Amino acid sequence: MDIPLGISMGAVLVPEYGREYEKLFSLADKALYQAKHNGKRGYTLYSQEVVSNIAREDSLQQEMERVSKIVDNRNDKDGALMLSIDQFSTIYRFIQRFSVRYGGKASKFLFVLSGDDPEALKQATAQFSECLKRTLRRSDIIMQNKPNEFFLLLPELSEEDTSAVMSRIMKSWETYSHDCNIKIEKVIEPLSYD
Repeated sequence: MDIPLGISMGAVLVPEYGREYEKLFSLADKALYQAKHNGKRGYTLYSQEVVSNIAREDSLQQEMERVSKIVDNRNDKDGALMLSIDQFSTIYRFIQRFSVRYGGKASKFLFVLSGDDPEALKQATAQFSECLKRTLRRSDIIMQNKPNEFFLLLPELSEEDTSAVMSRIMKSWETYSHDCNIKIEKVIEPLSYD
């Protein structure tokens, strides 16, 4: 899976700020908070200035900007999102609720790849994953449920439009070089609103 990872770090100088673990941990935690406050994926070395910056949250607008920076995924690529089962499940339930409340529509797809050669199947599965991410919209989500199985949720897609999407996926898939003995089975249905 292509999952962008990042790290934020907070650090404190030893022995300048002491040697006691609990105190140093608390100071490093404050520095980490400041690193995240600055938009994540960075580091901050503890200082009195860091403490002052943390204490200066003086407007709701600044807090809104800070929180937005933290949750914003700046490395978001074009195409569909590949999510874990927990992330996917949360969004799936949200889209169900949203659709019931506001009359939306969505479709779900299941793709299962099979083949006789395990190595060729593994390679084809990786390629099919990339094919889906590239072909689908940024609002579409993908979950790789099993090594050879993909479950998709396409919001704002009516049953009438599913054949066009399926055609686009399969046309894109043909551009990949893969073992011709790979079989793709699929099921498409509208999202149920239970």
